[in-house]
Amino acid sequence: MSKQSPEGYSYSETDVDRYMHFYNANMRQNLIREAQIARDELALSYRDFKVGCAVVSIKKSLEGVEEIKYHSAGNFTPEDKKKMSEAKWCAERTSVHLALAEDGVFIPAIVTVSDRVDTGGGEDVHDVLHPCYDCRKLLRQLIGEKIMSPESKICCVNDKDHDNLQVDERTVEELLRMYPNEDDL
Repeated sequence: MSKQSPEGYSYSETDVDRYMHFYNANMRQNLIREAQIARDELALSYRDFKVGCAVVSIKKSLEGVEEIKYHSAGNFTPEDKKKMSEAKWCAERTSVHLALAEDGVFIPAIVTVSDRVDTGGGEDVHDVLHPCYDCRKLLRQLIGEKIMSPESKICCVNDKDHDNLQVDERTVEELLRMYPNEDDL
């Protein structure tokens, strides 16, 4: 069975399996470093709530050549608004949109870094900061469009203690199962 991206590129199950194997401990470390740099240099938040994200994308050309790229961004929330979505640009969504600027990409992994565990939005608190509702909605959409696999990895890192990073790595499907009722919203 082939997976079609919206631009007509086809990814076979074998391609997706191979792309998932590209993501390894070394790539995770590189993505963590990229996300930390993005947070420290690019994030802007009126309440000093900073998140960095790095996404790896793989683009298969029509000739079958595969190009691997990293896309990183920090969150951007310059001022308090009544509706946060009016002014909020999450690091995850921004990084993903940078990756999607190129046609025909597949995203096997997303890494986020923050020194926080809670957005203050009333969601469950974990050892790491999970993507917000809007970002999880985007992840569901990307799976539906075959740009990500349910088996794509999401790695959330809390680096408040630089000597003891808290790392929560799982498949995107596992993360989304933690927030099951959002499809009804």
